[in-house]
Amino acid sequence: MEGNKIKTNILIAGKSGVGKSSLLNYIFGEEVAETGAGKPVTAEGLHEYSFELKDNDRISFSICDSWGLEPDKADEWHKQIIEKVAEYDKHSINEWFSTIIYCLSADSDRVEDFEISIINNLIAEKNNVNVVITHCKSENDDRAERMKKRIVEDGSVSADSVIFVNNYEKKLISGEVKKFGREEVVNCIIRNLWNNYKVKVPYKIKEHANEMFRSEHDKLHDMVASTSFVLRKHHKLDKFEEEINKEFGMFVSKSVMKLNNEFNDAYNYYQQLSKEYYAIVFGMDALKLLNDQIMFFDATKAFKEEVSQQVERLAESMGKILKFMNEDVTKELMKKLFAEIKINVKTAKAIKNDLHETVDKYIVRTRSTVLEEVEKTEEKLLAIEIKI
Repeated sequence: MEGNKIKTNILIAGKSGVGKSSLLNYIFGEEVAETGAGKPVTAEGLHEYSFELKDNDRISFSICDSWGLEPDKADEWHKQIIEKVAEYDKHSINEWFSTIIYCLSADSDRVEDFEISIINNLIAEKNNVNVVITHCKSENDDRAERMKKRIVEDGSVSADSVIFVNNYEKKLISGEVKKFGREEVVNCIIRNLWNNYKVKVPYKIKEHANEMFRSEHDKLHDMVASTSFVLRKHHKLDKFEEEINKEFGMFVSKSVMKLNNEFNDAYNYYQQLSKEYYAIVFGMDALKLLNDQIMFFDATKAFKEEVSQQVERLAESMGKILKFMNEDVTKELMKKLFAEIKINVKTAKAIKNDLHETVDKYIVRTRSTVLEEVEKTEEKLLAIEIKI
């Protein structure tokens, strides 16, 4: 936030000569970017600068302008764009790109395969991508219509996300062509802020939840690996159960708090866009989840059928080993001793295998419970239409 304004980050991309800089100057009403006649005027890399719309006092804009793509550097350019978006997505919500504008020129009358690929990759990560076709002769330019058809049919872009633009007035034999498309681009940028909240925020929160569960999964399996089961120490299972529930209880509490905070931070950030106040918050109840029976790891119940016989066998086997060790060592006794040791090792491994399998089931069902709560909020968000 900047004062009482909301900040939005925009990434603009496209090949050299498509009119990215001219588009920015047209939208923001000033010479914010250097222009060139089809030549790459933006140095290699990604360049950031800020400005405001004169006719919008609620939003400040931060533009990340990419260097124009040259044919021999397509792979490098593609990589930089994808990496930049991924980098911003790791930051707080107000640092995400709310809009990605991919520019094409009607003068080229074509869309490259790699351009379809990069657009689809960006959309797959729930980014709001608008394709702006510049240099249009009219609002129903035949060339632009052909390009739009290709983008919609071969890409993941909706028809509403393709905008025809003419950056400057000019006189043709057929008549005067006025500027058009600015209002549509600005409205898309503002709508995309809200769409980020409705679509990308839940998507990223589920992604974060999955990352946390993967980490916790590894931690619990490490606990299993470091736990030993010997003799008739059935309390080992009770102790293990207690440790698992303590660890996982802390994990659930912290995770729910973090997910709640992410949703609520997003809500506080985006509510300024609305002319009406919507009290949509995440509201996952950590205490309720922790008291839900599904959130408890019941080792006694889990292992009653799976490992009780193995525990008994292990204890019996260890008893025989101790007995052998108190007798005179003979060749026959040594053979029996090694046989019992093999049984003991095999049985202990079987117990740990069952533990690992049960931990997996435990993680899966608790993860599902948490993600169901996230999806309930996602459904409420998707049902809302905001007034901009």
